[in-house]
Amino acid sequence: RSSDLAGLDWISAWDHLYEAPPAGGTVAHFEAIATLAAMAVETTNARLGCLVFYVGYRNPALLAKAAVTLDHLSGGRFELGLGGGWHEWEAEAYGYDFPGVGVRLDMLDEAAELISGLLTPHPDPDQIARTTFQGEHFRVENASCLPGPVNGHLPLWIGGVGEKRTLKTTAQWANG
Repeated sequence: RSSDLAGLDWISAWDHLYEAPPAGGTVAHFEAIATLAAMAVETTNARLGCLVFYVGYRNPALLAKAAVTLDHLSGGRFELGLGGGWHEWEAEAYGYDFPGVGVRLDMLDEAAELISGLLTPHPDPDQIARTTFQGEHFRVENASCLPGPVNGHLPLWIGGVGEKRTLKTTAQWANG
């Protein structure tokens, strides 16, 4: 609650399992989703987010559900950021594949599309929105994401350094 008293308008966690810059896993810190959940219930004013979640660590459909849960815990203050990752040593240490940058950017684009579909409400409020997506890396079949975001919309951010692929993905899917 001290962050509310300090007047902070944004609090962010990072999606790392190891420290950055890399120091061989010698610096303690917590996992992002659990940390954001704690921040969501312990604050009342600041917007919350993670800039960015590496799409290789979590299934995007599960990440969409976690994002909506964080959004509800925070009373509609959560914003979702996605990225293609860079911390190869951390991924390898925890047993995650860490493909080349082109594949990771393909994964980012697929994840952004899939998550956007899950977070978009049906135009008819009496209907449940369903998402089917079949990509090379991720898939869902007739999936719903209920409840939806508190305000009917959950801002999606795309982060990265690529001037070609990342900007294209951002232009197509980001709305934060």
